[in-house]
Amino acid sequence: MNQTPLIALDRVSQSFDEGRVVALREVSLRFAEGESVAVFGPSGSGKSTIIHALYGIRVPEAGSVTWRARR
Repeated sequence: MNQTPLIALDRVSQSFDEGRVVALREVSLRFAEGESVAVFGPSGSGKSTIIHALYGIRVPEAGSVTWRARR
């Protein structure tokens, strides 16, 4: 089994309203191929911001999002 994650977020940060609202602060996550993940939390906790970063809808202010090519 490949130990390289399918998707990796490394120290991703994102803020809004000229930095007054911090949605993500140095978030690091790893997702393995075939893994099921649920994202939940209260309104305004950064759920949509994480999804937007994962799919390239929003480029993070800091950090990186990496997708491994499927084999």
